[in-house]
Amino acid sequence: RGSGQIGEGVAVTYGMIHRMDHGIGCVLEALKRNGLQENTIVVFTSDNGPYLGVWDGLDQDRFNGFLNGGKGVVLDGGIRVPAIIRWPAGLPARDEACTELLHITDWMPTLLQAAGLPSPAGEALDGMDVLPILRGESRITGRKRFWSWNYGGPSRLANTAMRDGPWKLYRPFVLERSGYSTEPPVPEGLIPPAPPPQLFRLDLDPAERNDLAAEHPGRVRRMQQEIDAWFEGVMGDFRTAIDW
Repeated sequence: RGSGQIGEGVAVTYGMIHRMDHGIGCVLEALKRNGLQENTIVVFTSDNGPYLGVWDGLDQDRFNGFLNGGKGVVLDGGIRVPAIIRWPAGLPARDEACTELLHITDWMPTLLQAAGLPSPAGEALDGMDVLPILRGESRITGRKRFWSWNYGGPSRLANTAMRDGPWKLYRPFVLERSGYSTEPPVPEGLIPPAPPPQLFRLDLDPAERNDLAAEHPGRVRRMQQEIDAWFEGVMGDFRTAIDW
């Protein structure tokens, strides 16, 4: 790739950051001007990690620290994102970062609780109220979360992951299974078999480089069974929603 392409990609990134910073500043200034800054919750976060690769002929690689993977992949580089919360009247200022496993589905029950509003009647929410964790009053132990993202259609065998406390089971990204193949779609008979799952211990290996699957076959089997059960539950809701 030419240096001009790299320079243009960096310029686009800096431009987006500048524009975002300006917009957030306008919001915070409006809250201050109207006397609302002390009891308004402001959350800054992202839905995925940075894009890695070439887009529209430009090198769009973003810095991703030590994390493995990026946007579109359920390695931590694709799903672990920063979050900054500002609520002076409800959250104490903290010098240290919260390192608990929080999920984007936690925002709804957390914000409902913060606003003193009930959860929707008859609706089971996927997330949990994490205000006590954000206030440093409690911790989360043994939490389980699941991720699966495939462009062409759902697949439990590709780009799917599960967290169980510090353990993470990852089904590697497969181009054809993930729907990124060129049109027309690859016939089912030509789709390559999914590679075996990988197992990581994130508290010891946050970069997800040391696959421990061969050393813990029982854990791999149990976590895969939980992925299968979760996947069937989600697909059941999906089929009901679209009246399959």
